[in-house]
Amino acid sequence: QSTRARQLVGAILSMARELNLGVVAEGVETQAQARLLADMGCPRQQGYLYARAQSAAGLNLQLMDLQGQLSGMRLAA
Repeated sequence: QSTRARQLVGAILSMARELNLGVVAEGVETQAQARLLADMGCPRQQGYLYARAQSAAGLNLQLMDLQGQLSGMRLAA
């Protein structure tokens, strides 16, 4: 992570805060990037660290599988 890149991200986050805009960091690939962004005030992130891009049909299958797993679990009251 270069100093210049951190300065640019910091400026974007500062501008977004001043304008009351939300920011999602895109292209996050490592835990170090995720931590740095969170420390800079950007907790919303996406990228290969979290999941690879997939088709709508693939996502639907993944969600159905997760729903099946959750329906079999007991939740504490």
